[in-house]
Amino acid sequence: MFHNLSNTMIAFKRIIGKYLLLFFIPLSVSLHGQRTVRINVSETTVIKLSEIARDVIPIAMEKLPSGVQNIFLSDEYVFLQSISSVFQYDLAGKFIRNIPCEGYARGISGDTVKREIYVPAGVTESDNKIYCYDYSGKLKRTYRSKGLATGCLFDKGRLWILYSRFFPDDKTTGLYISGIDLQTGRDMGILYERRHGPDIYNGRLVCPASSSGQFTLHNQTVIASFGYDSVIYQIKGQKAVPFMAREISTPAKTSFETRSEFSHGCIGKYLLVNYRRGGQSYVYLEDMKSKKGYNTKYEEVIADDIFNTGYLKTVRPVNGREGYFYVFKERGEIVANTVGNVPLKDGPVLFIVKTKQ
Repeated sequence: MFHNLSNTMIAFKRIIGKYLLLFFIPLSVSLHGQRTVRINVSETTVIKLSEIARDVIPIAMEKLPSGVQNIFLSDEYVFLQSISSVFQYDLAGKFIRNIPCEGYARGISGDTVKREIYVPAGVTESDNKIYCYDYSGKLKRTYRSKGLATGCLFDKGRLWILYSRFFPDDKTTGLYISGIDLQTGRDMGILYERRHGPDIYNGRLVCPASSSGQFTLHNQTVIASFGYDSVIYQIKGQKAVPFMAREISTPAKTSFETRSEFSHGCIGKYLLVNYRRGGQSYVYLEDMKSKKGYNTKYEEVIADDIFNTGYLKTVRPVNGREGYFYVFKERGEIVANTVGNVPLKDGPVLFIVKTKQ
């Protein structure tokens, strides 16, 4: 099942069709009734790929640009959001085109029916926009953003935006969630707002105007998270309602440990949490049905016992695909010249994984 690329692709296409204190500004947010997941830092394990994967599609890529941050997957193409461009490949890993962005790209999502991709981009809060391109890379229209985007997700006709604004007077950062109706262009307003105090690391102010953020899907509901926030939210109507909270056994000692390089969310029935403690990065996955948790070190998240390529790390949800995640494996880390029946190229292997339900 895992090694027949053509059959897998056919099946896959069918499936897709004030200061240091943290404070809340209440906007339709209540912490009542949420479940808290407790993570023991001292207990770590390794996940076998076969334990959680229902299907795996390896895509041997041609040489990739540096700085790939997110992907959007259609039934024909893989769009890779880099620092200031989107790079388009087909599902065999062949490079199609480079789509340059106006400023720094800050996320990517898309509509597979209208064959459009959406890319928030800009340099400052005032010039940040969402750019809409068709699959040929042609710019169709733009939408105005309220600040610097840190993530986006298209779902049911609306583009959800995570964004931030920096307040120089008190050096705080405001984090927000809003949604744009793509048919009318109307922004429904702010569903969520939070400020966090100055982020000081080694005596310096870091990340003053942005925060890692991510949207995922769970049971056809939009899930939103910021790296600074210990609570994960779900979008219900025009409210951001707490969905899940995380509690780490060892408290954070620095702001560097408070914020996560990557964000959190859901991958099908699995809860995904990224965090740092004591100079070590961790990835926590929990089966929300059985409540079985896997606390793993960043370097040893998933052991590939299907293709035997070693450890897979940097697990990231596939934008807009409930139950899917992706992992890049560098070409130099793979001894063989093939993965399954797929001949390797100069670039890395992109693993698209559909999780068990």
